[in-house]
Amino acid sequence: MRSERILRKEPYRNLCDLSHQEEHVQHTTRSSEEHERIPPGPGDYFVIQTRDSTWFYVSTFMARAVEQRLDRWYRPRWVTFVDIVGDRIRLRAADIMSIVQSTAMHRANGRAFDRDRRAEESADRDWDRP
Repeated sequence: MRSERILRKEPYRNLCDLSHQEEHVQHTTRSSEEHERIPPGPGDYFVIQTRDSTWFYVSTFMARAVEQRLDRWYRPRWVTFVDIVGDRIRLRAADIMSIVQSTAMHRANGRAFDRDRRAEESADRDWDRP
C-alpha cells in the first residue's frame, strides 16, 4: 500500500487575523490613489452622502467601486475609498445613505431650475403690492 502525501491547504485564518483584509485595503487604496492622481476639477463626480449628512465627492471610478462593495450578497461592514482630493475615508456601510451623480450639465440645469422657480415665486407675490 502506497502512502500519498496530502498537501496542506493554507492554514485557517481566525477572526483576529486581519492581515488578508489589510492587504485588500492596501491594494484598493494603492490602485485608487494611482487613479486619483488626475487633478480634481469642477467636472463630473459623484457625491456619497452619509447618515449624518456628510458629503464626500468621489470620481466615477471610485463610486463604481463603492457601489460594487455595497451590492455584494455579503455586504462588508466597512467601506474604504479615496475622495477627489486624495483623502482616504473609511465608513460603515450602513451609514452610506446615497450615491448621487453630479455632472456639470446636471448642476447647470439645477441652477436654471432654481432661478426660474424663484422668479415664479416673486411674480406670485402680487398680494404684497398695494
